[in-house]
Order: sequence, then C-alpha cells, then structure tokens
Amino acid sequence: MNDEQRAENQNSLDRMEQASAVFYRMAQDTKKHQFLEFNGLLAEYIKLLKVLHTEDKDIVESDNLPMKDYNAAYLAEKLDCIYGATFLEKPEIRDAFIAALFDGRFVLVPAEQVQTHDEFVNDMCGHD
Repeated sequence: MNDEQRAENQNSLDRMEQASAVFYRMAQDTKKHQFLEFNGLLAEYIKLLKVLHTEDKDIVESDNLPMKDYNAAYLAEKLDCIYGATFLEKPEIRDAFIAALFDGRFVLVPAEQVQTHDEFVNDMCGHD
C-alpha cells in the first residue's frame, strides 16, 4: 500500500471509532442492555480492521478478517446476549438464522442433555 491508502485506512478507522463512540453514548440512554451490546460488535470489527491496517492491508478492499478463536467466541457471546433467548425459545427462527448465515452449508446439532449432579451420582453409584 502507498502512503495515500494508509492515510485513507487511518481516516476510515478514525471515523468508525467516532461513530462507535456516538452509538455507545446514545445506546446507553435506551436502558436496553442488548442494544448496547451492538457496540461490542462494532468495537470488535474495528479492532480486527486495525490488525489488517497494521499488516499494511487495505481495509476497504479486504473482506477476510484476521479472526482468532477468541474473536469468534466474543462474537458468539455478543450474539447470544442479543438474540440467544429468542433462538432458544424458537428453534425455527434459530434454524433460519443458521441456514442464512452459512448459506445452507451447516446445520446445528443439539448437544446431548447433560445429566444433573444427582443423576450422575446415581449412575456412578448404581442406585437411585
């Protein structure tokens, strides 16, 4: 990248941080925690773009973010906070989300029911 592209990258990042700060201040006034969580998504996105910028990549042209497993876990936590209750209560909505997100390439397979402590003890000890 040339100096002009680097400057454009930095200007874009600065504007994104300004927009995120304005959103955060206004979102606090809504008194809705889940709405405020969107700022976490914005901040994480900006953080990933900054990594691209430090790697001397054009943030405007690059769609492949330098995510690590902890970035994905953070995103999942934010989405769970915002939409998790609805996805748990309405499997058809959750399935539609997953199908659209991954263009039908993946499906969710429910985890096996975890035993309660008492059930585990009863199984291990062989009595009820």
